[in-house]
Amino acid sequence: MPGFGWHAYGLAVDYVFDGNLQKIGLQWSWDDADLTKPGKQPLPWKRLGGLGASLGLEWAGYWKHFPECPHFQSVYGLKITQVYNILINEGLPAVWKILDKK
Repeated sequence: MPGFGWHAYGLAVDYVFDGNLQKIGLQWSWDDADLTKPGKQPLPWKRLGGLGASLGLEWAGYWKHFPECPHFQSVYGLKITQVYNILINEGLPAVWKILDKK
């Protein structure tokens, strides 16, 4: 639903790998399993997640419910419902004003 995802506020990003190095061009893969089929490489999600976490990002691969290996976010201790209510009542500049204080 619009406004209920951290991507919309610029506080989340999905990082994907090239899922098939044998094929010309980038073959984006969000697959969270290690790919061991011919022509594909194992995707180092745990290594990437650890790097992001070491930089202070929250890695969704650690989530118990709906783990999402490509997803990273930094939400400054806020809840999405808090930010959404500010967006609806005061607008996006008010959201960024609060984030600037964090």
